Amino acid sequence: MSDERPYQALTPHQWDALCRDLKIWAEEGNISHKLHESLIGIAPDEYKVGWPDLNGEPDLYRKLPPELVSYSYDGIDAYAAALLATETLVAPNCLMTAWCEFKKADGDGVTLRFFSTTDSSVPELFDDRIPPFLTGFIAALESKSMPLKDAMFSDKVNAPAWFRSPGQMVLSKSSLAAIPEAKWPVASRNFTVTEQVRAAARHSIMLLTLSAKSAQ
Repeated sequence: MSDERPYQALTPHQWDALCRDLKIWAEEGNISHKLHESLIGIAPDEYKVGWPDLNGEPDLYRKLPPELVSYSYDGIDAYAAALLATETLVAPNCLMTAWCEFKKADGDGVTLRFFSTTDSSVPELFDDRIPPFLTGFIAALESKSMPLKDAMFSDKVNAPAWFRSPGQMVLSKSSLAAIPEAKWPVASRNFTVTEQVRAAARHSIMLLTLSAKSAQ
């Protein structure tokens, strides 16, 4: 085997240029987060991203930064698992959609906001259920390599939750910068809430929260 280098070593100038280009690439949101297996067995083809009210604008503006696609994919799965593990859905076999909206954050970042809708009534999530829901959600996110940059927030009705995107994207340098926030895309995943799905959620969140506690 030859000991010759397969490529020439970069000069300091070339190395600086490469790092600069990579930083620009990351700030545009082009570095995709590694996707993880679903905690509750949701098939990848049940995930979609929709663009509201673009009214035939050029496809150039339909490009969603890959970073947000992957973070919303894993985030929706973590959110749905934590929600189901908290026993907030009462109707068996109801159809549920878990959503991720992208919103402007303070500074030049993006907030990921999660919520759900169903075809049956969902009880309000009050004080005693917020802590276990958030604990489970955070544990599920950490299992998917999504560390929180800032605090997570939630309110007491149907458990919407939101936090700053953990990625490297800078809003002003992304493709979203030229699009009004009201027209930003929304990601979603649909599934039927069977007892099997609920059991998978409870089992996954229980293991993840126990693991998180033992690591403290």
